[in-house]
Amino acid sequence: MTIFLFHNKFPLDLFSIRATMHWKTISLNNLKFKIMVKKKSSPKKNLRKAKKKLIANKELKEVPVVITTSPFKTLEEDHLKNVSETVKEIYLKIKTELQKTDKTLLFNSQKYYVSLKKVKNIAFFHFSTKKLSIVIMQPEKEIRKKIKHHLVRTLAASVQKFWNGECATVVIEQEKYLQEVTSLIKKIIV
Repeated sequence: MTIFLFHNKFPLDLFSIRATMHWKTISLNNLKFKIMVKKKSSPKKNLRKAKKKLIANKELKEVPVVITTSPFKTLEEDHLKNVSETVKEIYLKIKTELQKTDKTLLFNSQKYYVSLKKVKNIAFFHFSTKKLSIVIMQPEKEIRKKIKHHLVRTLAASVQKFWNGECATVVIEQEKYLQEVTSLIKKIIV
C-alpha cells in the first residue's frame, strides 16, 4: 500500500493522481494533511495507518511530503496574467471590498472562471483582456434595478439552467461605479 502525504501549505502533485486514487484529509497537531489512497483499498484502514505513521514520527518534520507543481490546478494568477491592468484592479477592488464584509467568502478558481461562494455560489467572474464579466445569481430585474452604469446582459434559459438558477451577466470595463456591483453582491451575501 502506498500513501502520499501532502501538507496544505505545499502545492499538490496532480501528475501522480490517477483515476484509481482519491483524497482524504486528516488533522494532527493543528496541521492538516491530504492523503492520496487507492480506491480499491479500504479508506478507513489507510487513514488509520497514516495517522499511526504520523503519530510514530513525534516530529512532524520527518513526515514524508511529496512536493511538485501542477499544470492542472488553476489559480487566480492564471486568470489575471493575460488581462489588462484595469481588469486586474477592478477584480482586486471588488474582491477586497467583499472580503471586508465577510471573511468566510471563498474565491474558488476554476479552469474558465472564478466563483464566489459562501454556502452556495453567488457569482462567477469571467476574465477577458479588456473587461470583466460577472454572472450574478439574482433575477435579472433586481440586477437591472441596482446596476445603472454597467452593461447587463440577459442570459438564455439554458445558460441560466447551467448556472443553477436565475442570473444575468454584468460587464465591467472601467473602474467607475464599482460600488453598484459590490453593493448588489453584498445584498446577496447578507
